[in-house]
Amino acid sequence: MKRWLVVIATAALAQLTALPAAAQVSGTVFGGARAGGSFSEETSTGDRDIDVRSGGSFAVAFDWPIDASRQTEIFLARQNTELNSVTLTDGSNTSVRVPLAISYIHFGGTYYWEGNHQRGGPYALGGFGITHFSPSQSGLTSEVRGSINLGVGYRHVLSPGISLRMELRGYATFITSSGGFMCSGGCVVHIQGDSFTQGEALIGLSVGY
Repeated sequence: MKRWLVVIATAALAQLTALPAAAQVSGTVFGGARAGGSFSEETSTGDRDIDVRSGGSFAVAFDWPIDASRQTEIFLARQNTELNSVTLTDGSNTSVRVPLAISYIHFGGTYYWEGNHQRGGPYALGGFGITHFSPSQSGLTSEVRGSINLGVGYRHVLSPGISLRMELRGYATFITSSGGFMCSGGCVVHIQGDSFTQGEALIGLSVGY
């Protein structure tokens, strides 16, 4: 995880030092809903999919203007959810729900193809960084993997310095794990996969400029 954080921090610092001195950060707090995502579970009768429960999420974004139509962005999002019907392989053959927190830490930006970030309007967005999986279950441990996000948004200006942002984001996490994932030592479940995808709808209040 430290290696990924260093990459993101270095990219962000390089971009920020190139910004004009007058550039001011804007901050946005989002609430939303996230859906999608599943893993493959290895059981005694073969592999099967276990889904991540859809539910609420929240996020924060910090944006710095590059020019009238482009912004640099640091984006953090989190969802507290569950893995449905994970089968314990410790001899009990019990299916349980595993609490799971999924967090994204991404560096990226926005591009307004009509208008600009001060007047509002539609924009494209994207970024790269890490996904942090944090399960609350004996036999499972946290994992960090590289990920990207892409999406579209719309900014509606309410007053100078205050605006409403609405976004749709898609996330792809690169797992590439065939020998177990989120597994610690004498693991009681065996989760594996090559990639993990989710979709998210967000609405937030932005203050700044």
